[in-house]
Amino acid sequence: MNEDKLSELLNDPLLKDYLALNDRLIRLVASRIAAESESVKTKLRENEPITTEPANILALCSRLMQVAELYSMLTNVTADKIYPEVIEISDFLAVFTDKCSKLLEGVCCFEYKRKDKLYADGSRDVLTYIMLSYVRQSVLDGASSILFEYGVPDGDCVITAVSKKKKTSEYEHFCDFQTVYRDDIMKTLAARIGAVYEADENGIKLTIKEKRNISEAELRAPRREYEASLFSEYNIMLGDLIKDAGL
Repeated sequence: MNEDKLSELLNDPLLKDYLALNDRLIRLVASRIAAESESVKTKLRENEPITTEPANILALCSRLMQVAELYSMLTNVTADKIYPEVIEISDFLAVFTDKCSKLLEGVCCFEYKRKDKLYADGSRDVLTYIMLSYVRQSVLDGASSILFEYGVPDGDCVITAVSKKKKTSEYEHFCDFQTVYRDDIMKTLAARIGAVYEADENGIKLTIKEKRNISEAELRAPRREYEASLFSEYNIMLGDLIKDAGL
């Protein structure tokens, strides 16, 4: 890359926002982690009990890892090849709502209306990221209950998510890149897997191509589940919102 191309790239308004907002987030989180670490050192020196600091540091690590998760998604979405999976929507939502419920117990309730099995072509990772982004923003906005539904109203698979209740938000998070450009990011990711993303004040709707050849779908459908781990996609996107995070 020559100097002119680099200068042109760095002057792109979208890239400038991406770099500036992520830089702000990284610096803020690093300073908060340093402060929590100093608090631990002080308490150890004075023989005081260590209480909220470990949970706070882990929550801040989740916040920091959101930059890497977004970067990974954006990198994959510009790849030359895509590898669509066949997703059984009922099982996917069962796992998704269960993971969210366990992680955000006492913060937000999650429901979904189970119907007949429905297969769709897509990407489990991208679909999970889109759903987690909606859950994250909804909780930050004060949602206390989120309902997921799915069906085939016009020949395509449609997944909807709606925040049913609102409460006063207890979070003080500044607008980062994934918040400022959330709809643009979600539309881009959805389009990459052949889906359509729509959002309004009530919730989101994802329209995905239904997989009609059930026998082929059953052969290709992944059987994995997301394991609970420190840096699972669930902990990365929601870890700083859990009830005991102390943030």
